Amino acid sequence: MRVRVTPNAASFSAKFEEGVLRVRVPAKAAEGKANEALLKELKKRGVKARITSGFKSREKEIETECPLEELEAKLR
Repeated sequence: MRVRVTPNAASFSAKFEEGVLRVRVPAKAAEGKANEALLKELKKRGVKARITSGFKSREKEIETECPLEELEAKLR
């Protein structure tokens, strides 16, 4: 699944737009902190995920174990 991460946000938010999950995380992009925040917030919502590509980019590919519809419901 494609993910667009925006670091340094005031708080965590996530929404789907045109097939892309757009995520805002409060962590800075330095030293992988935004990636850690993304995975931590997904885990809090019961979504087991891992980043498969884009470790140093805002555009990422993640792999999850839950179906897309379930993921959307958990991120609301």
